[in-house]
Amino acid sequence: MQTKEECLNLVAHQATVVQELSENDRKDRDLMLQLVSINGLALAYLNEPFKNDKRLVITALKQNGMSLAFASQDLKNDREIIVAAIQQNGDALQFATPRFRHNPQLNAMAVKQKLMGAKNKIKVNVKN
Repeated sequence: MQTKEECLNLVAHQATVVQELSENDRKDRDLMLQLVSINGLALAYLNEPFKNDKRLVITALKQNGMSLAFASQDLKNDREIIVAAIQQNGDALQFATPRFRHNPQLNAMAVKQKLMGAKNKIKVNVKN
């Protein structure tokens, strides 16, 4: 079993460490918020009610848009959530509900984000 402090130190490298917290710690919303702000993919290992907590999910998405895969079905059908996800990672659109996956405006936003990401990678590679 991990302590809160150990978990906060380890979660950046291994989201699964959340599972090693005590059941009591896993109910601590503030701790869960901290964990997903460090590694958005930790959302996958949170108790189900947290996967429907809009503020917590948006925090996870700002860190890693692909964590949309682990949000509740209700939040995958929330435009604000989808926008937060694709602003961080355009590929996250694949985890939205069909009505958003087929939305031309959101598809354009996702493509633009992917192009900006590719452009930034090219800049970094040119500098190195």
